[in-house]
Amino acid sequence: MNKNALIYFLLLLFSVVSAGDAIAQNGNQVPSDSTDAATDSTKIESIEQGMEEMLNNIESIRNAIEQNEKSTIRFGLSIAHRYIWESDYEDYYISVDSTLLYSDSKDSRAITLSGVVSVTPFKKLSFFQTKSGLYNVIKNIVFLANINLADFSSEERLGFFNKNIEGGVGMGIQISDDFSVGLTLERVFNRALRSNYRNHIGEPIVVNGTPLTILDKTDEGLFRDDNVSALAMRFTYHF
Repeated sequence: MNKNALIYFLLLLFSVVSAGDAIAQNGNQVPSDSTDAATDSTKIESIEQGMEEMLNNIESIRNAIEQNEKSTIRFGLSIAHRYIWESDYEDYYISVDSTLLYSDSKDSRAITLSGVVSVTPFKKLSFFQTKSGLYNVIKNIVFLANINLADFSSEERLGFFNKNIEGGVGMGIQISDDFSVGLTLERVFNRALRSNYRNHIGEPIVVNGTPLTILDKTDEGLFRDDNVSALAMRFTYHF
């Protein structure tokens, strides 16, 4: 527990004890018969005031803790431009004469929408609070971890990730309290043509004595699950 959280906890404890003492003192008063109604009314008002004060203190402490944590670990949404550079992301097709050919229709670039968890570990360090220049840049360094939610590419238009988890990690710089820019290294799901076929570009593909006329990506004998590397430049809004 950090120093601020400890202070908030002690203040909360003090407010609860103080309110409890006030309520107990009012509850221990023994009124005379002539002042029963007035005393009961005063006692009830005192109890209500004590409870209200305690609830206000709890709310203030909760807000202070949330504000304190906000600058360290935060969630957000991010839009990024992603580029996949690995050759395994290439696409292929079968020509009319059963020849395997390379296709350039598969887009290695996409715009992605991601959920982000960010950490700014240096922002709360007292050492950086009194420094300037380069120290201000270091203070605003943010580490990012993202999970992709959807992408927009020329190949698939808008697609939502509902089967395979794609994401990555990286770092950036906060440009304001709620926004940052950064780079992330990501792993992207891909159905890759097996290497024993990929090495025969320009040749007919024959399987079990029968020439292929189409590449079926669900055929495990032809394709395999793979993950390719990508670099994404992202703009993140932090909650």
